[in-house]
Amino acid sequence: MNIINVIMFHILSFLKLFPLFIVVLVIESVVQRKIVYKSFFDERSYLEAPLFEEAIFRYVPFLVGGIVFASITTVIWAYLHTVKDDQEFRLKKTLLYIPFGVFTLICLLVDPLMSFIYHYLNNYLCYKINEKMEEKVKEKIKESNLFNASNENVNLNKVPEIPAIKIDSIKYFFRD
Repeated sequence: MNIINVIMFHILSFLKLFPLFIVVLVIESVVQRKIVYKSFFDERSYLEAPLFEEAIFRYVPFLVGGIVFASITTVIWAYLHTVKDDQEFRLKKTLLYIPFGVFTLICLLVDPLMSFIYHYLNNYLCYKINEKMEEKVKEKIKESNLFNASNENVNLNKVPEIPAIKIDSIKYFFRD
């Protein structure tokens, strides 16, 4: 295979998988609108995590034990994303990560490089969206009457957290 064919193969793989990626993003955004939670995305999340996660939880297990083993480690990967959450909702919230895990397994079967690329793209988009949301929250706080308008030295990075909102919204979403 010459270099042109390899590049074309990867481009076509990316284009074939893109509509499914959009569907997964829509599912994630619809579900996450129901849950108010603090995002843990930072620059390391979208730069280092995809490489590590795809290699350890999908690529190596797929090489060692096939699709069944890679599927099991994908469920473990989804569960590990919820370790900072309340125990009561951990299993239910794990299910929120399964669609993207399944998507990256499909990518792995089509073209292993695509699972890394789409995981990077997903984390980058989440990071940028989170960044924009934090900016909007800071603007709203600045506009509100929570702080004295004459105080110019207000630290907007110290926004008080309201854990009751998080718990209530998750309970509402996962109610039986």
